[in-house]
Amino acid sequence: MSGFLCGQTVKIETSRVCEGFSSEPLAWIKRRRIRMYTRILVPIDLDHREKLEKAMKTAADLAKHYQASIVYVGVGSSAPSGSAHTPEEYKKAVERFAKSQSDTYGVSATGEAVIVHDPSVELDRAILKAIERNGSDLVVMATHVPGIPDHFYAAHGAKVASRASVSVMLVR
Repeated sequence: MSGFLCGQTVKIETSRVCEGFSSEPLAWIKRRRIRMYTRILVPIDLDHREKLEKAMKTAADLAKHYQASIVYVGVGSSAPSGSAHTPEEYKKAVERFAKSQSDTYGVSATGEAVIVHDPSVELDRAILKAIERNGSDLVVMATHVPGIPDHFYAAHGAKVASRASVSVMLVR
């Protein structure tokens, strides 16, 4: 095979060029043990676990594929809620949730509870700080189907995605 390069005709041996390469797209990455993601952060709301299922499964699948660990971050307040009565209870509940997800999906997972004054106002900032604190390189976040109210009040997922320094995957 020959080609034209910088005014010169160059002869290329195709057998040598293709030697050692696989047709499988990720073979090169697997061979060199390059991991695209190493730590995945997943914000959780313990009062709405049923709405998190798709995001949990997505995060677990990505963690298995890239051999990454998951950090589940729950943002709560010091006031009693449906999931806990005290900040200490909330921290234990988040840790139990992380352990159950680790057992269910067979991935390495930890839980981190962040206590703020008003979670609805400070949620985005708390998640962004958790991303930096944990050294996360991907966020997998459950979100809702956008509607009319989103034109007036931005969703938390949209705010995190627009301000985070890492990739953010919003799962509906």
